[in-house]
Amino acid sequence: MSFFQRLLSHVVNQVLVETLANSRTFQRFAVRSSVWMQDASKKTAEQQLKLQEFAKWFTEHPSASKEEIESVRKRLTKK
Repeated sequence: MSFFQRLLSHVVNQVLVETLANSRTFQRFAVRSSVWMQDASKKTAEQQLKLQEFAKWFTEHPSASKEEIESVRKRLTKK
């Protein structure tokens, strides 16, 4: 990249960053996105723990009937 292309890219980047940083709308969007991602991450971690617990139970009870498996799955998803 030539010097002028890098200079133009840097200037445009600076203007864009400053404009977004001072935008109340963008700030609200950033906060909402952050909260949403944290909530999604928490829910994902909870589901992973439930799945691990179900997998552990399932390996301990390999000959369980469909009804037993379904009741355990329902019990774990209610937590």
